[in-house]
Amino acid sequence: MVKAGTVIDERYRLRGLLGRGAMAEVYVATDLRLDRTVALKVARSEGTDDCGERNKHEAHALARLDHPNVVRMFDAGCWNGLEYLVLEHIDGPSLGLRLRDGALSPGEATRIAGQTASALAYLHEQGIVHRDVKPANILLDRRGNAHLADFGTAIVRDGTRLTATGHAIGTASYLSPEQVRGHDIGPRTDIYALGLVLLECLTGRREYGGTPSEAAIARLSRQPVVDDDVPAPWRNRIKAMTALKPEARPSAATVAGWVAADDATMTTTIALPAAANRTPKRGWLRAGIGAAAAAAAIATTGYFWPNLTGSAADGSASSGPAAVSSTSPTSAGPGASSTSIQPTPGLGGAAASPAAPHGKAAPKKTPSAKPASATGPAGKHEQPGPGNGQGDGQGDGQGDGHGHGNGHGHDHG
Repeated sequence: MVKAGTVIDERYRLRGLLGRGAMAEVYVATDLRLDRTVALKVARSEGTDDCGERNKHEAHALARLDHPNVVRMFDAGCWNGLEYLVLEHIDGPSLGLRLRDGALSPGEATRIAGQTASALAYLHEQGIVHRDVKPANILLDRRGNAHLADFGTAIVRDGTRLTATGHAIGTASYLSPEQVRGHDIGPRTDIYALGLVLLECLTGRREYGGTPSEAAIARLSRQPVVDDDVPAPWRNRIKAMTALKPEARPSAATVAGWVAADDATMTTTIALPAAANRTPKRGWLRAGIGAAAAAAAIATTGYFWPNLTGSAADGSASSGPAAVSSTSPTSAGPGASSTSIQPTPGLGGAAASPAAPHGKAAPKKTPSAKPASATGPAGKHEQPGPGNGQGDGQGDGQGDGHGHGNGHGHDHG
């Protein structure tokens, strides 16, 4: 362990340990040259000869990546015999620690899964298989956006990999059947793990627990349990993602597309106030005319207000990225609403009472206004809404994500 205050290569001042794993330690540090906070990952040799090669392998994998949901690498080097990587510092928790508070709202869970799937689709296009997708390696920034981290066990298209003999490849609870059996792996291996992560986000429980051996073997004897805690249509989707045969699983791009399609079909509705059941006075008459004009504008232009009495389709606020949860950035926890509103087809409301012709007295009695569509007799108005919100959480124990099972102050392992 390197002491806090140590300056690496006359540039990176260590401020504290973020986490420790089997293969690396991750520190929060200050880049003295650029005056910014970074995460510095130092490989742990543990008496082996290939630690420098392992760091080199991860550095080569990260150096060519550029995606908003993948942790970026800024620098790599060797100092006093220590191989190090300088990584983007995600100032937020890991999904692993976020889940210690319980299940996420459907909107937040699927948004994080969609962003992770987008990252995986990009990696797979580059010929990289991550092999260790798990909550500890998904870091959440202050806005709740997901960043996939820890490429220490990744393999590239040419088959290059760096895992010491006797070391498990991946994390037992999220291993795919082909990993457990020692068979060939590919992009669909990451999809199996992502399916288990999404299931855990929606239910609050880890599907395959117990000792590492028990967790690894369990998936060979039974399929994941996907029950009514999982909203439709994600039940069948998760079952497909966790199919025993890799060829039966969807691609990462398909999973990301599911989330995008769900976001596009969400709608937000508002009910216009009912007209008063009384004769309008002159002042009220003007207000009634204004309300009628506003309703007409809504019907003809498609403008609409956010839902005034509830939250967006996933319990979120009505601005920001599509399909996110109602939780507030970084530390809201699962106490935020998880209520989900299904797409609603209409923009309903009530028509204002008819006004008297100019210069004439209004009728003494007006019948109660009946509910009417804001678009008039032609039918209902439907407008897509942006399902939104922000995710959050706090780390995963001793540092995950930035290192090998490690990273931002969460649980390396």
